[in-house]
Amino acid sequence: MPASRTTTIREIYRNRVVRFGSYGVAALGAYDVCSNQFGFPKLPKVLGMTGALMPWWGWLLLLQALFVYGLFEFVRRSQPLVLQPLDGGKASKDDNANLSGLAAPALRIVRRIRRHRNAGYFARDRSEPVEDIWRSAVPVIIAFEKAGFPVPELTGETVLHQLITLDEYFSTLIPLISAGQFDEAREIAPQVVKMADEEGTTFNGQQWFGN
Repeated sequence: MPASRTTTIREIYRNRVVRFGSYGVAALGAYDVCSNQFGFPKLPKVLGMTGALMPWWGWLLLLQALFVYGLFEFVRRSQPLVLQPLDGGKASKDDNANLSGLAAPALRIVRRIRRHRNAGYFARDRSEPVEDIWRSAVPVIIAFEKAGFPVPELTGETVLHQLITLDEYFSTLIPLISAGQFDEAREIAPQVVKMADEEGTTFNGQQWFGN
């Protein structure tokens, strides 16, 4: 689902370069333009310059440049990443010694997803980017595939849809893997994949936050 205008603007200014750069440019520009009216020394004089620093429209161009940079970063981060199938086949199903190690990293991904979704309104700007959660999840889902588990295709519309798919997939298999029931986990994995893909595909992105 398309994000609201408010959400888009908030995501653009989540970038620290854009946020703090805009604050700095706006403050310097306001001082430079208004200093004469309040009897303050002109900014070029403070900086030891002899000429004018910049006209008012120059400051607006700087702000525009920062916004455009933030917009490009937002578009780049919003592109869904598609997990490509691995080449080379699956690992032996008899080697269950390391499978129990899959549960802990998968559980950390689930907790990060739910912590992000449960963040309060005023804490959302400080939450980690969902793209970082996704990038951390990629090696985990690859480890599941190497261990012989079928995995979701992760072709959701956005990163949010893909994280919903991973939440459903991991949270269903984690209890079985933690209990050492690897054969049972593999047996139900195809149904879990189907269920997780459906959950991610039908998810309404505007309902990401739980409060």
